[in-house]
Amino acid sequence: LTAARKSLEHTRSGGDGPWIEQASFVATQGDAATAIGGILVTLLPDTDPTGWGAYHWKEPPPPDALARRLGRPHLTWIFVSPFEAGQGVGTLLLSAAVRELLALGYTQLASTFLIGNDSSMLWHWRNGFRLLAYPGSWRRRFEETE
Repeated sequence: LTAARKSLEHTRSGGDGPWIEQASFVATQGDAATAIGGILVTLLPDTDPTGWGAYHWKEPPPPDALARRLGRPHLTWIFVSPFEAGQGVGTLLLSAAVRELLALGYTQLASTFLIGNDSSMLWHWRNGFRLLAYPGSWRRRFEETE
């Protein structure tokens, strides 16, 4: 729980790129005091998403990056309580984020997940994400030499 709080604060404070607060939500249940999920969206540089540098700004992003629609939105965190998993909470959070991103003028959303996290990979696939080559993959290295 401590690690999760530190990671979320790192994102909210801009450590993962500018935070797109309008497209970030918390799902609650009952009296609205019980959080059952959340989604945080940040802004990555608008570079080749299969490149090594695609997920970090080389220089600090301009303070008005979001207002100028610079970069590419990135689904940085999405989480759902294990007691609510499989009930559509994550998909509803994603839908709300996408609605806001479209209203802001964005038409793409990148996301990442750890290799081996099959449930996350399937969730991304079911929700229309396209799998791109990992920058260090053998396939990508082979393609670059041709």
